[in-house]
Amino acid sequence: MSAALNQTSDWHPQLATALDTLPGNNIGWLAQRRDKALNQFLELGFPTRKTEAWKYVATHSIAQITPVLSQNAIIDSAQIAQWRLDGCDELVFVDGIYHQSLSSVTDNAGLEIKNLAELLKNSPDETKALLSQLDHKAHDAFDALNQALLRDGAVITIADDALIERPLHCLFVSTNTSKAITPINNWIFAGKNSQCSIVETYIGDDESNSLTSARTNIKLAANSELNHYRCQRESKQAYHLAELQVELARDSRYNAYPIALGGAIARVNVQITLAGQNAECTVNGLYLTKDKQVSDHHIKMHHAVPHCNSNQLFKGVMDGASRAIFNGLILVDKDAQKTQADLSNRNLLLSKLADINTKPELEIYADDVKCSHGATIGQLDEKSIFYLQSRGISREQAEHLLTYAFINDVVNRIKLASLRQKIASLIIGQLPDSEFISELV
Repeated sequence: MSAALNQTSDWHPQLATALDTLPGNNIGWLAQRRDKALNQFLELGFPTRKTEAWKYVATHSIAQITPVLSQNAIIDSAQIAQWRLDGCDELVFVDGIYHQSLSSVTDNAGLEIKNLAELLKNSPDETKALLSQLDHKAHDAFDALNQALLRDGAVITIADDALIERPLHCLFVSTNTSKAITPINNWIFAGKNSQCSIVETYIGDDESNSLTSARTNIKLAANSELNHYRCQRESKQAYHLAELQVELARDSRYNAYPIALGGAIARVNVQITLAGQNAECTVNGLYLTKDKQVSDHHIKMHHAVPHCNSNQLFKGVMDGASRAIFNGLILVDKDAQKTQADLSNRNLLLSKLADINTKPELEIYADDVKCSHGATIGQLDEKSIFYLQSRGISREQAEHLLTYAFINDVVNRIKLASLRQKIASLIIGQLPDSEFISELV
């Protein structure tokens, strides 16, 4: 037996006990589903350097997590006040569990919100229909672990023809300091001709060192539009492993803004399928790392039908001894003629010890397409630094200002003003000379 399998086997007794405490554990088919996912976790074993998708990420530190579920902490509204977003309805989850007392949602006939735990306990038929949309076969051990530990999350349905003017902010707060596991599972269904903006924010106390296992499943019906923002700002001692699956029907539009700032190891695995003609997808992503952080993005943009467009821009800034990994694949099926797809990954290294492994890919089986991909890795431009110095700015300040300008290209694309301001403030706070930059921007 390999070391990776040995490690997952070591987790088995405590995970089996954890399954018995989950909502809906008395429902036969649900218990069987969880058991099947747990067995997949045990069979797959933790990814190793020999696993292609994980070759640049060492998982041995994640394996040191205690295989128990995070517990429901008690916090008050003041503790999360700085993370709330003006003008948004809010759902608050603490250590993976929904807190109604901290949440605030206005009545809206076009928006239905449920929490997964209540569905698991009280609505087995609805839960079964929901889970039937997921593939039982996990692609790695961590995905299987998430499916085994189904516990809570947001289930959001936007009605046909609904225009939801107030954005919905889903705030996930991690307080756990005992190296436990926090599973989260979200569903978003956008009805025909609907429009909505949804924000997922993942934050953690500075001392939090748990493993967040988050999965979000999104389906857009015909002619719907979803602006989806995802901001990850967990503790630099924590681990964040996320899955995002999106399916677009005809004439739908999905605009994604993934922002990754925190975590010791933070990995996001994204699969977007353009399944209906004239669907459009735009992704503007940003990742910042420093010290010894690892940020890992895997994006698969699948053009399954003709006449669809996708455009992806990811920017990364690495400092200290940190590392980033970016793997972006554009897959165009044989029948997906008239596809237009672009992918750009631009990276800035601020330290000699910082590193980036980038691999944009095209896999095209159609012959009438317009597709492009590219990646850049570099340092700050010396001519630009010299120009700013000639205007009386020190070299250090010039470097920090140019770094922010590089980042701000993505930040300015965020449509939601309160989130854009929050992200800008977080980024400026992470940069040296933050007061100087704040005065200029």
